[in-house]
Amino acid sequence: SASRILSVNRAFSDITLYEPAEVIGKTPNLLESGRHDAHFFHNMWRSLETEGYWQSEIWNRRKNGDIYPQLLSISVIKDRDGQVQSYVGIFADITNLKASEARLEFLAHHDPLTTLPNRLRLISNLEHAIQVAQRESKQLALLMLDLDRFKDVNDSFGHLAGDELLQHIAKRLTRRLRGADTVARLGGDEFTILLEDISQESDASRVADSIIKALEAPCKLANNIEVRIGVSVGISLYPNHGSTALELLQHA
Repeated sequence: SASRILSVNRAFSDITLYEPAEVIGKTPNLLESGRHDAHFFHNMWRSLETEGYWQSEIWNRRKNGDIYPQLLSISVIKDRDGQVQSYVGIFADITNLKASEARLEFLAHHDPLTTLPNRLRLISNLEHAIQVAQRESKQLALLMLDLDRFKDVNDSFGHLAGDELLQHIAKRLTRRLRGADTVARLGGDEFTILLEDISQESDASRVADSIIKALEAPCKLANNIEVRIGVSVGISLYPNHGSTALELLQHA
């Protein structure tokens, strides 16, 4: 559109970082983020022509180059003859709202202590992995890990030390695995590992052995506390030990 900016208020400058003199007479294109295609703007103009109004979330760019989300409403102003005279846009910076939404979404599917996927995300990933394995006639393995002597750490050094140990364990487990595999914390000292697309059953045993060895190494916590724990590992295989997520969890 060849529409030009006629007027802006103080809030516009506070959000976009442009002073009025820098934008008046220019097209709104200088605010574009580049994240929306021609189809997006085509629908916007079609709505303005047919409805006289348009509202949506949109990404725009500040003067300093930062891209940020807006909730933007545009209304058509017509003269007495019904001809379009101007457009009035009202927008709010919803950066903080988007960040809160993303954080809530993350917390719904992740353990806040270790940031690993939680039970909800694990079951979702497992169900998807089963569908893929079924379709492509592949195998997968589920490893259930239970830390040995974890209660002793909590009892001897307190829950803060226990929490720190769980974070160390989460990092060690994540480092041992392929990017396609899922490490999850079910709660307490229970972790689960989903191994997708294994070639043979012994692959799962090899991973379990390497995890047992990795977790046998002492952990150095804050205040120079050094602790040693072990881990017990249960394994279930698809399709041998179950065809649903819950069956595989129970057998593991």
